[in-house]
Amino acid sequence: MASILALFFWTGQAAPAAYAQESLMDLPLHDMTAFRPTGDNWQIAGDVFADFNRRHHLDVETGTGVLVSLPSEDARENIFTTWEHGDLTLALDFMMPSASNSGIYLQGRYEVQLFDSWGMKDPTFADVGGVYQRWDETRRDSRKGFDGVPPRMNAGRAPGLWQHLEIDFRAPRFDRNGRKVENARFERIELNGVVIHENVELTGPTRAAGFDAETPAGPLMIQGDHGPVALRDIQYKRYGRQSVRLSDVTYRTFEGEFDSLPDLEPLVPVLQGALDGFRHDVVGDLDRFAIVFEGELAIPTTGPYFFDLGLGWIDDDPHFEGDPQGGGLVRVGDHDAVRHEGTSPSAEGTVHLQAGRHPFRVAYFKNQSGRAPVALLTVEGPDTRRRLLNVDTSLPSPPLVGPIHLDYGTHPLLHRHMVGYDEDRRTHVMSVGDPGGVHYTVDLHRGALLQVWRGPFLDATPMWHSRGYHQLALPRGSVARMAGAPELIEAPEGSVTFERYVLDDAGRPVFQYAAQGVEITDRIEPDAENRILRRTLRADGGELRHAVARTAQIERLPDGSYAIDDRSYLIRFDGPAAPVIQPLGEGYELLVPLSDGPVTYSIIW
Repeated sequence: MASILALFFWTGQAAPAAYAQESLMDLPLHDMTAFRPTGDNWQIAGDVFADFNRRHHLDVETGTGVLVSLPSEDARENIFTTWEHGDLTLALDFMMPSASNSGIYLQGRYEVQLFDSWGMKDPTFADVGGVYQRWDETRRDSRKGFDGVPPRMNAGRAPGLWQHLEIDFRAPRFDRNGRKVENARFERIELNGVVIHENVELTGPTRAAGFDAETPAGPLMIQGDHGPVALRDIQYKRYGRQSVRLSDVTYRTFEGEFDSLPDLEPLVPVLQGALDGFRHDVVGDLDRFAIVFEGELAIPTTGPYFFDLGLGWIDDDPHFEGDPQGGGLVRVGDHDAVRHEGTSPSAEGTVHLQAGRHPFRVAYFKNQSGRAPVALLTVEGPDTRRRLLNVDTSLPSPPLVGPIHLDYGTHPLLHRHMVGYDEDRRTHVMSVGDPGGVHYTVDLHRGALLQVWRGPFLDATPMWHSRGYHQLALPRGSVARMAGAPELIEAPEGSVTFERYVLDDAGRPVFQYAAQGVEITDRIEPDAENRILRRTLRADGGELRHAVARTAQIERLPDGSYAIDDRSYLIRFDGPAAPVIQPLGEGYELLVPLSDGPVTYSIIW
């Protein structure tokens, strides 16, 4: 997987997902029938609410769709699914009240920790996303706990917010005599958009596992004996041992420059031959070419199959705007599985296939010189993992330069760059890295807050490596995205003018804008605990209102705060502000007047 990541990292693009989201099955949460009988601490609810200032507090609303545990002295049982799994992909949302503790146990044995770790700077295995330690009572006190693995960074959110977890698990392997020959492994764990583990080997069940012995399969277990927890949108995919296989492959390569994928049959190939599979390295020294592979594809199980064709030389380099860089086609039998139009690095498609052998054809062309001719073809089926069909997965080594990271020191760090935002490129952008580890990005052209995050600051590799034509700098933590639209309501689009910023005594910028003849100051700074950002806006004269949020969902919670975008972050006003929720198109906006004096609110995520 490292080589795949390298290709897309050095082209400034995201690597392929570990699985196709649409291939996952929903675990039904309309009742408890998906689980074995358990204690009364578990129930199905319609919604939950957790005040992040109240320890172990979780209010429950009637309905369906949310699995909740409210442990008590009389009921504090774990819960197990009725089905068992070997290899598994799992995705879910969870919510932790303040100071609460739970865990997800793959096969009922290997725990990924769920914990309220909000604001923890140096997480351990016991914090959210950690792979919990094993335990041996026969060892000396300091060595009873062992093999715990902390997450790479704390990507956890505040109590009461929904958090997203994705796990790709590989079960232990056993020989015919039942002897374990390979350990279980977490191949990948992602928390709130950040990869926090890769290829973590599990030498045995972690502490408080549901079972001591390791087996090829076991149920999913959720811990319910510590603190309250809520889960929703649980999706999973179990994998068998069969895989898609490609055989009897031939190839023909054609030299030349093509504007689109041509009819290759009349053309004379310059290279051709037989292969043991799909290989992107058979074009020799050709820089501009078309190539076609043909063979047979063995499909193990009838059902939908997801294909992805990635052409690594295609990117958004402005020097090639309007010129075709490449394109391709994947065909299985009579079905066109993928049509790659060359507008992005990869293209995907899904077709329904019967079990058995099918004629297989892959064709693509490269029309951009000076780039490695790397093509990646992946497939995923009903009970098969997403995998490369490439026989040779080695890729050209990237230039000998490591990632270029920007980190704050004892003073705030200000960095001008561009941001890709909702299929748009924001050009007048500044990110501010604070010594407390709480950072943000503002669009100076629109006077708008774009994103906030905690942890490491920026990855500037796409901006400073090689030609740097992307001019992007990427947040290195778990990001909460803001609306990004102009925030001063009575000021039309384009009428907000950035004038300057001044540094306060701590070296933090205070931004100054002008709109409709009104001077506006905008101060954004972390709180004393470096957990949240506090924002203060002041308008000197005029009748302006500030759009704190614009999104599909804004909800006023019982504690007086406002939940934004399905509780991905919270807004809490300080002082006598008078916010209102107002319809806007198909969504809503949260407005507050600036004419009554300065407005201060906290952004909590």
